[in-house]
Amino acid sequence: MEKLLVARDIVKFYGGVKVLDGVSLAIEDRDSIGLFGPNACGKTTFLKILAGIIEPDRGEVVRNGSIAMVFQDDKMVPWMDLVGNVAILLRLKGVSKSKATKIALEKLRMLDIERFSNMKPSQLSGGTLRKAAIARALTLEPKILLLDEPFTGIDEASRRSIKSLVRSLVTDQGISIIVTSHYIDDFRGLVDKVLFMSRAPARVIRVEHISNIVEDQIKNT
Repeated sequence: MEKLLVARDIVKFYGGVKVLDGVSLAIEDRDSIGLFGPNACGKTTFLKILAGIIEPDRGEVVRNGSIAMVFQDDKMVPWMDLVGNVAILLRLKGVSKSKATKIALEKLRMLDIERFSNMKPSQLSGGTLRKAAIARALTLEPKILLLDEPFTGIDEASRRSIKSLVRSLVTDQGISIIVTSHYIDDFRGLVDKVLFMSRAPARVIRVEHISNIVEDQIKNT
């Protein structure tokens, strides 16, 4: 089976400082992968390279499926309503306003937040904004969805809801996901496999199935 994405020996420098030190990853259909590592170890940089937002200094990324990324910062336009924010990527790609709005509303409905479509970001909770950011990424119909620290700054109820939602994208929609976090509990019930990353310059130090991960292993990482 052809891989949706292959990253080989990715190396990245910032200001002469090595951030990523030969990180590799392969994604297949319906994969669900967690990237676990300490703050500032390069997880976000790696996701941006996978998405094609920035280029590696060494190594290569081969993409055979469409990719969308949900950033840790929801990056909503404050003066636009929610449906406008969700539709904005399609509008930037030249899709008509009516068609982009229709698709955006479909994604808001899928995530059960269509009732907030006419509200401004300042009127909405962090959990709703995070769902809206996911909805916006889904308007691009990705085969791979990258989520950078998706549970940061939201309450426990929103965390559970979003975890269930993202998992359903894999099981029901067939979307592959890569999720970053520095809390292992964020991955339970969400991903099947976890890549443990070292401190910067980051490399993958081991790969575990989520069912095999115990707290003693984490403490010794």
